[in-house]
Amino acid sequence: MKNSPWGAVQHEEKIMDGIVLVSTASHGGLKVYHKLNKLIPDDMRRADGWYEEDCDWAIVATVFPMAFPDDTEAARFSLKHWHWKEYERYYGVELQPGESRLKDQWLFEEAHKNDFQVVSAIQKDERPGFVYVRACRGGRSKYADRTTEKAYWIPEAEYTIPFIVDTTRHEEATA
Repeated sequence: MKNSPWGAVQHEEKIMDGIVLVSTASHGGLKVYHKLNKLIPDDMRRADGWYEEDCDWAIVATVFPMAFPDDTEAARFSLKHWHWKEYERYYGVELQPGESRLKDQWLFEEAHKNDFQVVSAIQKDERPGFVYVRACRGGRSKYADRTTEKAYWIPEAEYTIPFIVDTTRHEEATA
């Protein structure tokens, strides 16, 4: 094999019939050939059969555990955190808060899509004990509305990441 989605293949290793691990100068992943790729559930399957090495490898290792016998738990962990919806469908479970970083992020974004979320924060000498923040509805999520961006002073002792501004309590900063 000469090429991959990550560039020219420098090394390849057969994992099992139909699955090859490839590496390039910059990245790598797994190539799952058509016959095996059809066995991967539709919602997890990559049409081209390429599964990148950081997150998508877990899809292949989950569906074909016999090819990755030493990585079963790592694959389950990775799938749970990077592809939580697919994990829930595949295993027939509902992950609870704290069980998946990306699901927790999604839950947070859904719960706070109309709230002013901090998008940047700095300390300013003019107001010791406070953090100067810029916030907008939806923060950095897919719901972000940067046209609503405002500045606020948040008491340093309260400030955490992520942070939701209480527009009724936190002081709006003037330019």
